[in-house]
Amino acid sequence: MRLLPLLLLLAACDSTDECVITEGTGIFELFKTEGCFATDVSVRPADGALLSVFHKGNVVLDNGVDTFDLGLSGRLYVGRRGSCSLSDSDVNVGITGHCDYFIRDYTDVSETESRFTVELVDVYGEAYGNKGTLKGVLTVTSTDQGFGP
Repeated sequence: MRLLPLLLLLAACDSTDECVITEGTGIFELFKTEGCFATDVSVRPADGALLSVFHKGNVVLDNGVDTFDLGLSGRLYVGRRGSCSLSDSDVNVGITGHCDYFIRDYTDVSETESRFTVELVDVYGEAYGNKGTLKGVLTVTSTDQGFGP
């Protein structure tokens, strides 16, 4: 996935209707509780997405790890299936792992805004030896913040 200087802001799950977690085990078990994801993204949707995912209650998942970065590789379009990667850039030893995703819908609202729904089909992550799995659906709004060239 190529990161471009154009900065986009994605916000997901302002309400629990926009975020449905169907499975959360181990390090991701917290996401089964009330509270949701909120995400920032710094790539163009045409090239994929980089989401910073955290519990809405801003709770630490494990040993200082409070977020995980979810990289969706490939152009985002309806029916797109792909692999994604997990990391956490805020700590020296963060979450690592892999996942698969499916784009349920994608809509260009305007030249600077788009919306899409991503289903996390199979997520596996590990931090400090604590492992976990996650499945769920996120509804995401992407907005061009005007930081591009």
